[in-house]
Amino acid sequence: AGLASKRSKHRAVKVIVAGQRFDSKLEARCWQMLKLRQSAGEIRNLRRQVRFSLFAPWGEHLGIYTADFAWEDGPPIAPVRKVADAKSYHTRKLPGWNRTKTLMRACHGIAVIELP
Repeated sequence: AGLASKRSKHRAVKVIVAGQRFDSKLEARCWQMLKLRQSAGEIRNLRRQVRFSLFAPWGEHLGIYTADFAWEDGPPIAPVRKVADAKSYHTRKLPGWNRTKTLMRACHGIAVIELP
């Protein structure tokens, strides 16, 4: 895994794994775990960096949330959409993160999963 020279605001080290750039080592590990689950047939349509528009209850556009990962599980006839972010102990406690999770549930009916 090659390392980039610049650190993020939360001191995560960017890495390159299998030719893909990740914002942190944790995100790269989570991706590898999800890829294994997809290979085993547990989940389908695994994607990275999936964007969602977030709206206030009165319709005002509040911004874009980019999920680290999105996939489907459950039976193919009735798939359940899942969204996850790789979050350290520190970043889970940030106030903006709780707001984002709340808006994702309100706007899209999706509870964001915190990995690992």
